[in-house]
Amino acid sequence: MAAENLSNCLDISCGIPTDVRFLFIKEKIGKELKAHKFPLAVASDVFQREFYGSMKKEATEEEDVKIVDATMEVFKTMVEFIYNKELNWKAFDLHFLSSLYYLGDKYNIANLKASVLNSIADHQRVNMENVLVVATLAEENVNLYPLYEEVYQMSVACLDIHFQGSYKEVVKFFSDPKSFEADPRIVAKLMQKLLVFKSSIAMQ
Repeated sequence: MAAENLSNCLDISCGIPTDVRFLFIKEKIGKELKAHKFPLAVASDVFQREFYGSMKKEATEEEDVKIVDATMEVFKTMVEFIYNKELNWKAFDLHFLSSLYYLGDKYNIANLKASVLNSIADHQRVNMENVLVVATLAEENVNLYPLYEEVYQMSVACLDIHFQGSYKEVVKFFSDPKSFEADPRIVAKLMQKLLVFKSSIAMQ
């Protein structure tokens, strides 16, 4: 089957029976997603080991896999990516993309992680209303370094543009208790990264 037609297999009318069912434990009863082991295993060595290698379970007509660390919506998007379905990246917010990146890292799907980072750079916008929310999201993903750094840099760039490159104005802004009720650790991290950012610009 040509790669561009692979997404058709997600439609039950395609006639190719599924052989794995993902159950989403933290969601409502009945939340499940059916797929085919082979394309998942081709895309991910983690799925390959789970379905065909050392992690393989005893074969059944349709294997059930419990998912406890992702919503069905995000997991389904990963599966659709594997099946070469065209995705509307502009429709995903930063929290969704962060969760999708996490799955790409967990299942070792490098092109998914790259696509998520590209989407963040191309479509996501940070302003003074959400700059600390975005920085907090970055800090929550500290163990996923490329994502962590990309999201933090968006917050840093927002501050630099808003205050027209004035580090003193940024300090003044965050020194005002009326500005934000923010985690001081995140503010300190932002300030540190802003200094690095400005130093790199000055060296160019």
